[in-house]
Amino acid sequence: MKLLYGTSNQAKLSVMKSRLEKLGVELIGLSDLKAEGITIPEVPEKGNTPLENARQKATAYYKAFQMPVFSCDSGLYFDNVPDGVQPGVHVRNVNGKCLSDAEMIEYYAGLVRQYGNLAARYKNAICFTP
Repeated sequence: MKLLYGTSNQAKLSVMKSRLEKLGVELIGLSDLKAEGITIPEVPEKGNTPLENARQKATAYYKAFQMPVFSCDSGLYFDNVPDGVQPGVHVRNVNGKCLSDAEMIEYYAGLVRQYGNLAARYKNAICFTP
């Protein structure tokens, strides 16, 4: 079975390839298609949750390549912080602005000052489109 992993992250692709080859799954990535001269569509991740973004990518790549696709996305969430302040899938974007590294450090340090010691968790989502 040939399966497209909807990611351009080579590290993620490599790890997943090694795990799935034992199951007889031939996993390819977007970079493999690009190396064959295939144009990869830009897929904006406009979702508000990891699942919405994973679904957008899997659906778009399935439509483009007509092959089974799975895609993943993650979001960052803090314990004891209100929903409206959760970074989720928008870790670098706050109030419509893409933060620089220095701005991110200041913003998240401000959350620590406001809410105390923060425990963070990633929520992951996977979408498979056969």
